[in-house]
Amino acid sequence: MIKIQIIGNLGQDAQTNTLQSGKPVINFSVASTEKYKNEQKTTWVKCAYFTERTGLLPYLKKGTKVFVDGSGELETYTDNNGVQRSTIKCVVSFIQLLGGQPEEKPVAPQEDPEEQLETDLPF
Repeated sequence: MIKIQIIGNLGQDAQTNTLQSGKPVINFSVASTEKYKNEQKTTWVKCAYFTERTGLLPYLKKGTKVFVDGSGELETYTDNNGVQRSTIKCVVSFIQLLGGQPEEKPVAPQEDPEEQLETDLPF
């Protein structure tokens, strides 16, 4: 078994499909970018999450930062030009949404700071 752990951003909104067995699968792709000195390299990983937890779908939007854990597979295919290509695929066993603190709303300045100071005192 090949184990994969990815931290990255979704490349597009996740989509759900239903297998012939009736089990839902959530499909999405994650881009992980590594930066070296003056260069950066982005690796795309296709992900398939076989789960009944489709309530997660509204949160899996383009640009969402996620941590994905699962088993890896190398998928090969022939493109439209007849060239043999390969891609990494992750069968997801765990996903966690990552994110920062919500943005703080700016506070409007008070017209008279002395007046505001007096009304905020607890005594």
